[in-house]
Amino acid sequence: AYREEAAPLISQLAGAPWGTLLVLYGEAVLGPDTRASLCRSIRETRSLGRTVTAIHLEADVVAPEVVRASFDDLYEETGVPHRFFDDLEEARAWIDAEIERASRG
Repeated sequence: AYREEAAPLISQLAGAPWGTLLVLYGEAVLGPDTRASLCRSIRETRSLGRTVTAIHLEADVVAPEVVRASFDDLYEETGVPHRFFDDLEEARAWIDAEIERASRG
């Protein structure tokens, strides 16, 4: 469902730098199949201009250390710069700054 919903938005952004704000809550631990699918999706969107990802873990995330390590490994593997944020406004500001920097070359 996500891919179908996101595809038109991503196609509008393609060709220019853009970023993602990922907000995780509840059960966010990745199983092997989900991780593999997400890895493919991140690589595909990177080729379409995805420049950065900011990640925010809500207070109700189960096993936050495990989730953080898992997503850190995932983004390191895909080569997409990422950072974790406690504050959503700081995350948005970082994304905007990174997009601006990428736009300048």
